[in-house]
Amino acid sequence: MQITSKYWFGLSLHYTLVDTNNVWDTMEFSAQDAYVRSTLTSTIGLGVRFYYNPFGSENY
Repeated sequence: MQITSKYWFGLSLHYTLVDTNNVWDTMEFSAQDAYVRSTLTSTIGLGVRFYYNPFGSENY
């Protein structure tokens, strides 16, 4: 979203779902009791970016 010709900002919402089950099964460990509780993890993130253009025109 443009505030002025020199200043902008942006918002973003990120949802990530990571399933490491296949990778975990292919890993070789020296200890036989190596395990993981959950291989399916989801996260939500919020990003805020602020931009400044020192060469922006004030006349749009």
